[in-house]
Amino acid sequence: MRALRHTISDYIDGWYNPHRLHSSLDYQSPQQYENRIRHAAQAA
Repeated sequence: MRALRHTISDYIDGWYNPHRLHSSLDYQSPQQYENRIRHAAQAA
């Protein structure tokens, strides 16, 4: 059971949350959104 929880947690934290598109982020993944914010801050 512990291995299953670890596998599910790895999937959620390692792929699902960082890569899935979020409507609150204008349908971007969190990684895309953070990259856009960083580039905007560097350009300013």
